[in-house]
Amino acid sequence: MYTKAFRLIQNYLKPDKIYADFERAIHVAISEVWPSAQLKGCRFHLGQSWWRKIQQLELSKEFKNNDSEIGQPLKLFFGLSLLSTEEVNDSYTNEFISLKPINGKLEEFFDCILEHYIEKDSSFPPTMWAEYTSSIERTTTCCESFHSKFNSCFYSAHPKIFQFIDVLKEVQMETDSSILMCGGVLKSFYHTASKHRAAVKQLLIRE
Repeated sequence: MYTKAFRLIQNYLKPDKIYADFERAIHVAISEVWPSAQLKGCRFHLGQSWWRKIQQLELSKEFKNNDSEIGQPLKLFFGLSLLSTEEVNDSYTNEFISLKPINGKLEEFFDCILEHYIEKDSSFPPTMWAEYTSSIERTTTCCESFHSKFNSCFYSAHPKIFQFIDVLKEVQMETDSSILMCGGVLKSFYHTASKHRAAVKQLLIRE
């Protein structure tokens, strides 16, 4: 499904870098359609995936308890994505393991992260999601926000085609208006900046 969808826009987009969630199917499709693009994992979805695992293991209460010996090492995992790829494995091996108390469920969580996110041959290695930067480009939340807003325009899971088209037209009108407004703001900014440069130039000439 993802591959077919991406093929439709393949000739219009030549991305150097693509951010996606941690669904294996979408990673495979991206690699097939844009093999030269660098694939990066969304930081928000990374945390969401780990949090679901914590809930699945019934460790959420321990995580929320600031005094919990089990909860403390769990919190540290969510800072791994802010490290460089080289530091992730060292931090896990040298620091996280030493802080881990004896607990079966915690052991299972540690093993899961190691197997799927830290080892070199894992499904989602650190090169995909770890980066020493606070850039908001590390997430797909803009897309998620649009999707949420788009869904709120419908009152059923399967709207009629005419209703769907009407909503698309409204979205297009809003988008066009936003582009025009941004263009106007930028034009005003450049016009003002040009006037300032001209004024400064005149002052320098007089001096």
